[in-house]
Amino acid sequence: MKHYLVAALLAATIIAGGCVSDSDLPNPTGEGTVRAINAIPTSPEISFLIEERFLAAAAFKNLSASSTWDDLDYTFNFNVLLAGDSETTRIASQFIDVIADTDYTMLVSGDLEAPDITVWESAIRDWNGDETFYELRFAHASPSLGPIDAYLLDPGVAPAAGTQSATLSFTEASPIQEVEAAEKVIILTPAGDDSTILFESLPLNLIATSSYIITTFDTDANDVGSIAVTLMNTSTNSTGRLVDVDDPATGRFFHASINAPDADVYLEDPLV
Repeated sequence: MKHYLVAALLAATIIAGGCVSDSDLPNPTGEGTVRAINAIPTSPEISFLIEERFLAAAAFKNLSASSTWDDLDYTFNFNVLLAGDSETTRIASQFIDVIADTDYTMLVSGDLEAPDITVWESAIRDWNGDETFYELRFAHASPSLGPIDAYLLDPGVAPAAGTQSATLSFTEASPIQEVEAAEKVIILTPAGDDSTILFESLPLNLIATSSYIITTFDTDANDVGSIAVTLMNTSTNSTGRLVDVDDPATGRFFHASINAPDADVYLEDPLV
């Protein structure tokens, strides 16, 4: 008899524990967006997870895809697959209490063994589609570069102290500015030194109703200049390298024919 009573009590306890009122459940009131940027030159692709659910991956100097979540609290995790390993290694975690209508960009920087996570917040832009401007912010993810001034100028206009769009140190991002869609040039100088040009882009025609982050990184073997600058479109989750007007021209040849013999390649004028 006691055996059946204990079983009944256990069953009642389980049922009662499962009856949670609606008022005890989280009650989201809106949504926020999250993404990550990989700023570690020595890292493989970094996997970006919400709790243990995979969201996206990002190689060095790249932006992950964005995702939208209820305004609750989450732990975002970062994993890498190290050479020779069959399972990923967790390298960092970041807790965020997501606020409705807020956009979060997590910059992963520092050493791969113990990265630093910097969170940039901004309001989510709800585009109508008929705006004639775009959103732009500058970000600094190059630990070797030092503080910089970032200029957004009309072609042919020289930088002048006091007219910069932002002054940034490593891991900082500027406030968002609205820019009318027209041909512009990006110029970077050391902070407080408008006579030393670190980087000058080719003229850009950015698209209205889009949000951009222009970010500096340390260079790697794929760069020919002394500074790497990328244009990140957070509206389309795309990343593209900006070319410095002073970068030397480079070329690469590929042999992709299985049946053809080895070939010598000559670059001569005239061909010899």
